[in-house]
Amino acid sequence: MTDEHGEPCVSYVAVTMDSSLNLTIHTKHGQPTNTEKLKTDKQTKADLRKLRKEMNYKDGTEILLALSVATDEMARHVQMFPEVFYLNVTASTKKTKTGFVPHGCERYGW
Repeated sequence: MTDEHGEPCVSYVAVTMDSSLNLTIHTKHGQPTNTEKLKTDKQTKADLRKLRKEMNYKDGTEILLALSVATDEMARHVQMFPEVFYLNVTASTKKTKTGFVPHGCERYGW
């Protein structure tokens, strides 16, 4: 997607886990992509190790944990009307037939 000047009008935030169980945030709005390493405590690393094992990934695999994508128009709507939000509702469409949002909500108390 591009605007009338040919510039990208999509922003994203991605959280990845590297082979050493460290978390990195990748953000992009325009150019270039920004990256920020997060300090990962022992408990978080233990949780990430468990997650990797449960998902049957090999040790050393870099994993995309979260991705948020928004067009400039979507961001403008949310800024103008805070009660508006966008959500991908593809729960139970995977082979495992497990819910995506409810699991995250229960785990983090949302």
